[in-house]
Amino acid sequence: MNSTSLSRAERGFTLLEILIASFILAIVISTVYGAYRGSLTLMEGMDEERRVNELAEQTFMRMIRDLSAIAPIEGRFKFSTGPSKAGPDFSDLTFVSQAHLAFQEKEIPAGLAEISYEAEESEEEGSFRLLRKDVLAQEGEETKESLSGFILCEDIHSLTYKFIDVNGNEHITWDTEKGSEMERNRLPLLIIIELRLINRRDREHPYVFITKVYLPAAKRIIFPGP
Repeated sequence: MNSTSLSRAERGFTLLEILIASFILAIVISTVYGAYRGSLTLMEGMDEERRVNELAEQTFMRMIRDLSAIAPIEGRFKFSTGPSKAGPDFSDLTFVSQAHLAFQEKEIPAGLAEISYEAEESEEEGSFRLLRKDVLAQEGEETKESLSGFILCEDIHSLTYKFIDVNGNEHITWDTEKGSEMERNRLPLLIIIELRLINRRDREHPYVFITKVYLPAAKRIIFPGP
């Protein structure tokens, strides 16, 4: 039989045909892989955003509970801000509240407590965490035994406060003991908390969360006793 009369199936594929088929296969694989990577990146991004949103929500819920339970001690409100060792993008906040959390077995489970929010740098460069410290206080006396507290939030880029007084004026600091006449023995009417969390996919654009806490007790002025 003459070789020229062989069918295509018997002759097989030419080198050119194999190269063309390989090229087409490479395009298909590349397209499928690109679509897979895109879907995976999208899912990872959604998971990260969900995690960040839950972290911000949990942080705000705890802060709102603490601040909403602010109460006077010995006839005075104690509420003050101060510079943070974490830097200018942070401010430490200290106040007396009824939102005491008991962590020790023999500790009094409820009562007035001096609560403070303090930011500190974490192990990751450029990342900070927020500590919630809770010191049980009693009328006429503050215990010196400080609880260890706990980490309230991590992956923080910045945390700032704004305080609105009863006249609608804005303050960036507040001190019921050493502040202005408006501040002394009086709480701000509204606290605006801005929390920025690190965006690991784009560190130049952190996630921004803002909440507001209304303090009805701000309308009360407590004058010091004799």
